[in-house]
Parts: sequence; structure tokens; C-alpha cells
Amino acid sequence: MHDAKRFIWPCPCGKRPVLNSAPEVKSRRLPARHQIDCKACGRKGPPGEMPWQAVVGWDRAFPDARLPMANFPLFELRGLSTREARRKLLGVRAELETWRAAVRRLGSTQDVRCDDSDRIDAYLRWTIVAQALAAAHLQHDQSDAARRIANRLAQNALTQEP
Repeated sequence: MHDAKRFIWPCPCGKRPVLNSAPEVKSRRLPARHQIDCKACGRKGPPGEMPWQAVVGWDRAFPDARLPMANFPLFELRGLSTREARRKLLGVRAELETWRAAVRRLGSTQDVRCDDSDRIDAYLRWTIVAQALAAAHLQHDQSDAARRIANRLAQNALTQEP
């Protein structure tokens, strides 16, 4: 994703985090070159070798339930309920994991393009971010439902008092 910056979600503190070069940060496998951090509160996302990897790490760590599922790119979630979107994403993830395993098996016996493997990995990571967003939406929906029930119970208690 060349325009990864536009997919950086706001920090939980409400401010806009920034994508920075982070040459001094190292991951276990590869040198990390990018990281997202919030100058206002100091939160940092996991580093990534590519900008999109840093964005995926940030978005997964700090899902923003204010972002409508329909606006999430790549998966055509418009018109689906949160539960339907979650089911669709589970299927997409299973499919991508199957493809990734097949590419790895083929890679050991044939000349498989690195681009194929990288592309599958990128889609898989974005699927995981979308699943985190769906989970945040479900949690938010459950909190709203619990508040509505508590409010109704409180109102009923007030109207039933002699």
C-alpha cells in the first residue's frame, strides 16, 4: 500500500499519530524502518519494515470503533452488520492462510515469486486489522446495549416507586 498514511487511525487520546522513520528500532527478523507514534500521549505502534506494516501494527493495536466497518478498504463490507462482516472476515482469513501455506509449500519445491507471498501476507495482515475493528465494534455495541438496559431499569425503578 503506497498510500498507507491515509489508513492511520486516530490515537485513543484523540490526537493524530505520525508515521516516522525509525532506523534505530529493530525487530527480531528484519530492521524496522517505520513506526507510528503519538506526540501528544507517547503511544507507539509496533515498528515495521515498510510503512504499511507500521500502519497495520498501529491500527491493530488501537482499533477505532468510530470508523464504520463499511469504510474499511479491501473487503467490501458495506451493507453488512458487524456480525456478518466478522463472519466474512473469518472466511477471508481462512482462505488467505490456506493460500499462504500453499505458497510456502510451493516455494520449497518451485520458484515462487516473492511478490505473491508478500501480497498474501499484506492482505492477511489487513484482514487481522479488520477483525480487530469488528471486535471493537462488537464491544462498543455491547457496551451501548448494556447502558440502554441499565437506563431502562433505572427508569422503571423510578416509575414504580410509590
